[in-house]
Amino acid sequence: MQDFFTLEEGHDPAWVTKVQDRACRGRVTDLYYEARLQCHINHSYDVLGRYPGKSEARTMTLTREQYLAVSYKTLLLTHSMKNR
Repeated sequence: MQDFFTLEEGHDPAWVTKVQDRACRGRVTDLYYEARLQCHINHSYDVLGRYPGKSEARTMTLTREQYLAVSYKTLLLTHSMKNR
């Protein structure tokens, strides 16, 4: 996080730390949310043979075993395809 923020003159270092912590928490929360949606989509595609949209994936629920059935390789491949 230090690469993206610099301390300007006159700002309290404690305040800057709070801002950085808040920004990191928000990004990690978004990361978990997107990973959950992608698990729902991948599981539905792999098991049911159909591709649900994000709106449908938001309403889906999976059991712990279903989450674990989605392989990391599939998630990494999906992520790398999106970033092209």
